[in-house]
Amino acid sequence: MELTASAENVSNADYDLVSYTAIKILQKRAWHTSIAYTRQMADALGVEWRISKPRAWARNALWGEFGAGLFLQFRHEAISQALDNFPGSAVLEIAAGYSTRGLVESSSREAYIESDLPQLIRCKPRLIETIRGSGPATNHYFCGLNACSAADMHRVGELVDRLKLKKPLVVVHEGLMMYLSDAEQRSVRDNIRTFLSEHSPHGAWITTDFSERDVDETLWQRMMNWALTRRVNRRFNRFKDDRAVGAFLSAADLSYEELPNIKADECETEARAVAELFRAWTITLRSRAERLTPRHASISRLGS
Repeated sequence: MELTASAENVSNADYDLVSYTAIKILQKRAWHTSIAYTRQMADALGVEWRISKPRAWARNALWGEFGAGLFLQFRHEAISQALDNFPGSAVLEIAAGYSTRGLVESSSREAYIESDLPQLIRCKPRLIETIRGSGPATNHYFCGLNACSAADMHRVGELVDRLKLKKPLVVVHEGLMMYLSDAEQRSVRDNIRTFLSEHSPHGAWITTDFSERDVDETLWQRMMNWALTRRVNRRFNRFKDDRAVGAFLSAADLSYEELPNIKADECETEARAVAELFRAWTITLRSRAERLTPRHASISRLGS
């Protein structure tokens, strides 16, 4: 089912930049990861991801042992593990782009709602139909949404109310916050908080975006990231450390927990250290009891 939201103040230029990033991420997922349906999604969209062995060797040499694909795999799996704590719950995926998570998760959840800028998300049902050989599942929804817009979030909330969900809803996103300015990050935080408060008070917000830091990169990686930021006309704006994240979330009366990346235990020592940069954070509304106690920013437990 497709709904249309206004996505206020989104220009064609904004869409072009978001679409470019979404396509590049899909291409890297298809090439470098084992995330389900990514190669089928790339084929359906006409995105080239197959390369020759010599070219693959050359790129791996330039990017180093831990390229972008491994990062994408780790953050995807971290969110999947966190979602396991909410079996059957509906999911709202913000900035879904060409993510295939909804294809996998919709069959086991009350509802799965994908959202992104209207010009991008309106083509998603057709792509899923190409992959499945039939239309999206009846509980799989698609909404135009600019997460910085309170009006857009309100419209998605109206959809959630109409669904009459029996379980708390979970909001997820990956690879969003680092592209936003400080003011935009606060808008997204406040809009999600309001959304949960009004439409699913016992729900949660899950993301890996608060764990990503500026990691050690090869010279080639730094050059490529510089080219990307010039192309999208934005600089990466990651949080400095966990304390900064805790202050950011506590300022909006939110509780938080940074979860371990279980998949990291299956990796070699160096890869395990990289995986730790992609932990999922589970964020919830602070209870009345928590609001009456002093705040202490913390990791690996609920912020209070």
